[in-house]
Amino acid sequence: MPVMGFPGTLGKETGLENPLVGWGGTGKMPAYPPLILDNEVAMSADDSPSCTPPRVGVLAVVWRDGQVLLVRRCNPPQAGRWGFPGGRVEPGETLAHAAERELVEETRVRGRAVDILPVIEHIGEGQHWILVPVACAWMGEQPRPASDVDQAGWFEPDALPRPLCEGMERLVCESLPTVGGPTY
Repeated sequence: MPVMGFPGTLGKETGLENPLVGWGGTGKMPAYPPLILDNEVAMSADDSPSCTPPRVGVLAVVWRDGQVLLVRRCNPPQAGRWGFPGGRVEPGETLAHAAERELVEETRVRGRAVDILPVIEHIGEGQHWILVPVACAWMGEQPRPASDVDQAGWFEPDALPRPLCEGMERLVCESLPTVGGPTY
């Protein structure tokens, strides 16, 4: 059964009935919880600091020949730091379309959304984000910085640029394509 917003053949390609359940193509829920950034402890709404209501964003995760595509952010949160291209999901937009759109807007690179990776929750700097990393297949263009970023490029996982957005090293490692697994 295809996942709404993703290519109809995705389930056939991965061997999963519903790739969203697969969390990175494994077919099982992850053994670890979603990544919570800023070392904030899980808290109830009554205990939480003053911040915006939760917003949903996507991160476009693109690998090419063993290198990952990263951008240096110009705007808060985490301005001046390197991370995946991404941004807010617009009303009525699928996660797949949002990731593909943000990828083009920030890097001028076209990609095709192929999988969902473990969700990240970021609470800090007065903001609350639920970020959905979307693995995207690279479609051939070279990155050029565009909106909201001042640099974009391909990096080896053991030579990532600094400073990185919080949690990026873990995210890069967890998104690494595996031998025999999906390639993004």
